[in-house]
Amino acid sequence: MPTPGLVPGSDLTVELMTKHLQPGDRITVIGLWPRDLPLLRRRFPANPIAHHLPPLGFERDEEAFRRTIAFVEANSARYYIFACGMPRQELLGDRLSARGKLCGTALCVGSALEFLIGAQQRAPVRMQKAGLEWLFRLYREPRRLAKRYLVQSPPIFALLIRERLRRRGR
Repeated sequence: MPTPGLVPGSDLTVELMTKHLQPGDRITVIGLWPRDLPLLRRRFPANPIAHHLPPLGFERDEEAFRRTIAFVEANSARYYIFACGMPRQELLGDRLSARGKLCGTALCVGSALEFLIGAQQRAPVRMQKAGLEWLFRLYREPRRLAKRYLVQSPPIFALLIRERLRRRGR
């Protein structure tokens, strides 16, 4: 099977929300600043939106994590949008998946909702096409993203190279 092209999560989120969301589809959003919630509701007035903003560091606070899980499970939806940053949103998705109580589609989208509603600017299209959106974001928010992009993320490259070599060996 050929390797699919790169689809940034921000583009996938726009595609889903603008072309596949049906009137009445429920959306549960974890993350997104409360000040931005009215913009999301204005953009999708035909869709009920349940919203929860867990406290910073909730992935290290079992009680806060439990409350977040309880909120998601109490607000069943067709789409679950986890917009609380890496690795929190992935940890939340993994825990919810292991519990097996939900139906629907869950996406870990980071800042994609903020881009979608215009609360945050995306990189210029040239940078997006060159795969350099991360560099634009690092330039705009160095204090918040430097550790994630420059320290936590590089180990993924070894995994990608290993996977590429494994596929070649077949």
